Amino acid sequence: MSVRTEEQNELAGALRKLLSDLSDEHRIRSVADTESGVDDVLWARLREFGVVGMTVQESAGGQGGGLADLVVAFEETGRALACVPLLSVSVALAVLDAVGNEPSLAAIHRLCGGEQRATLALAEGRQGWRAEGLATRAEPDGEGWTVSGEKAYVLDGATADELIVVACIDDELALFAVDAGASGVTNTPVAGLDLTRRFSTISLAGVAASLLARGPVASVAVLQGLAAAAVLLAAEQVGGAQRCLEAAVEYAKVREQFGVPIGSFQAIKHKCADMLVLVEGARALFTGAAVALDADEADALGLASSAKAYCSDAYVHCAEENIQIHGGIGFTWDHPAHLYLRRAKSTEVLFGSPVEHRERVVALLEAAAAGGFGGDC
Repeated sequence: MSVRTEEQNELAGALRKLLSDLSDEHRIRSVADTESGVDDVLWARLREFGVVGMTVQESAGGQGGGLADLVVAFEETGRALACVPLLSVSVALAVLDAVGNEPSLAAIHRLCGGEQRATLALAEGRQGWRAEGLATRAEPDGEGWTVSGEKAYVLDGATADELIVVACIDDELALFAVDAGASGVTNTPVAGLDLTRRFSTISLAGVAASLLARGPVASVAVLQGLAAAAVLLAAEQVGGAQRCLEAAVEYAKVREQFGVPIGSFQAIKHKCADMLVLVEGARALFTGAAVALDADEADALGLASSAKAYCSDAYVHCAEENIQIHGGIGFTWDHPAHLYLRRAKSTEVLFGSPVEHRERVVALLEAAAAGGFGGDC
């Protein structure tokens, strides 16, 4: 596991201070009750911190950092259950950055400048976050294109200005930029388990779209975007798991039974120790995966999926154990423990479940043995 740099530690400390002020439990619940579910004040402050576009080159309006820097921010926002579209925008930026042409750079400038928010529209019903067998299709329309289909589980779809849509041109994968407010776009909010995050089903009926990439370039960009999503989400999960561990330990020190703190009981000690082992192992995994992606190592995509699978399991376990250690109060609506369990269960399947990511590791190994990836749907 890589040791954090001094700058990364300073970023983590500054963000923790900011989030303790602007993302406490009362504020989280208040924002979750709003129509958008987004804390615009906190989002503006995070942009000021340079978190948005941190991995984008400076010439494109970013900070010129790496994924190993951005995961530091995600661990802190995950710890605080921050109600901001940081994940959706960061994944969209990762896909656009992987495309690297003039149209994608123009979109990157808009996102880094805070003028717009974007999200990746990939998943389709039971197909999940796989780029194979997509039903969404693109057709030529004069000098442009139109896109038709339905996308499920679009993260922050209701508040995004731009959709990065994955579709097929005949049997070839392609990426399109679509104005979220364009004629033919129907956005239907989906009620989810996680109160701090919003999803939509988006229907596209002959919507005008701008082609970003097609074929192998689009396929690789989607793979890179999903790998970045996996690592960023893994970092967020570890931040949440860390907070569950801290809350459990804090409670075990003060809750007494039979005249002694429950933390003195062997069963509670074992639970807390197991949580600590999971958190530290998960942190090592996502950190290593981030470094591998930054260095474009051959096994980077597999490491990203491994990190997402392990960190998903670790977060769910820690969130459940936190409730168990808190006992009766942990099950109540007024206690924050359920907010972390809801986030843990939601992120477990977001951008692919642990099972899907383990299958992806196998598929990547098979593809590498066969000579690489294709650009087909």
